[in-house]
Amino acid sequence: MKTAAFALVALLLAAPTVAASRPAVVAVRDPVIRPAVTGQPVTAAYMTLVNPGAESLKLTAVTCGCAGMVEPHESTMAGGVLRMRSAAVTVPPHGAISFQPGGLHLMVMDLKRAIRPGDQVPMRLSFDHGSPVIVSFAARK
Repeated sequence: MKTAAFALVALLLAAPTVAASRPAVVAVRDPVIRPAVTGQPVTAAYMTLVNPGAESLKLTAVTCGCAGMVEPHESTMAGGVLRMRSAAVTVPPHGAISFQPGGLHLMVMDLKRAIRPGDQVPMRLSFDHGSPVIVSFAARK
């Protein structure tokens, strides 16, 4: 009985240390996805990721039931030509990263259905630390 009680006390004392060392969950602000008509193969989504924790958080995957693939992309202008390429996204400790038109954005590809203004589109954001986050993106222009 003493051994079980000692083990329980040791576990309870260790719990705050374990919880304190886990990275904070990322906050997602203003998640928006652009509407898309039936047959349109792609659209874009935007948001701001806020990392309240002391460790950087790398976005490792984004999935959505509405699309075959979702990737972070970055738009750049070079010599009057707009270029897009896939981008790695790391949110710095106590920092934020904004996804916005003309810059970093989520490219939502191989759309499976129309996305109408007013729809709420859930996406799963996975990071290198912590549990995935499910975010509802509001469809609007």
